[in-house]
Amino acid sequence: LFGVLRDIMQIRPSWFCLNKASAAVVSCIRSFSLQGHIETALSCHDTFAPLFSKRSDEFDFIRRYLDALQFSTFSMQLDRHLVMSVFSQFDSASPIDLIRHLIEIRPEILLLGCEFWRDENSAANACADASNYFSFQIHESLRGNAVVEASHVLPPMPGALVMQLANILGVASPHELLRAKRCMASGAIQFGIPHAAVAVVYSMLCDCAFSNQDEHQREDFYCLVISSVIMVLGILDDVMIKMDLCKISLRMFSTNHSPLHDTLLETFMESE
Repeated sequence: LFGVLRDIMQIRPSWFCLNKASAAVVSCIRSFSLQGHIETALSCHDTFAPLFSKRSDEFDFIRRYLDALQFSTFSMQLDRHLVMSVFSQFDSASPIDLIRHLIEIRPEILLLGCEFWRDENSAANACADASNYFSFQIHESLRGNAVVEASHVLPPMPGALVMQLANILGVASPHELLRAKRCMASGAIQFGIPHAAVAVVYSMLCDCAFSNQDEHQREDFYCLVISSVIMVLGILDDVMIKMDLCKISLRMFSTNHSPLHDTLLETFMESE
């Protein structure tokens, strides 16, 4: 049916008001998605979107919404009612707000595909492996070297599917990706998986080390990353990892001076 209607619109465009037609298509897509017919909504979108090139931004926006619904429902296997509740704010909320809200109401999504982070002993070992891996990469970056193959093995990281969802939602800039990871680290602490939170913060430091930042971006990165480091330092029992986090952070942001920097320095001195 979609194909037939599309063909008629292409053959007799004068029969249709494009503004009203595009509005009707958008309304149908949203209606299908709200009823849980995501595949039908996607088919409707893909059939008609090429006809409305002047409204491509709107249809691209809707496509991200549908892809996010599909990924959350099928790949993450989340309850449809939960997914619809979260994404009911898609038009007005930022992608980061959606990610934060989803983690707050269903923090166990951080463990999809890596449930071992819930086990205390396994998580402690994985955290140590992540610490060794990211520390090596960060030190190579500070020496001016590119990403290199490390002898340390990075375990499956918590929140991998959350980061895929963030990507689908359009989270792409280095700063926005760090914000998404900050939500994950905070959610991991609230969910009672502190080792997972520490691993995520290590990955934030590594992302920051390899990103190219101008002076303004550096200040934004600094506030976001260092506040995240301080957040996990308060829950860490492993003194070696605590000192490593402090040393890496102080070295990476040696030119930044703020109350956060002072807190980091005090924590490092207390750990020695």
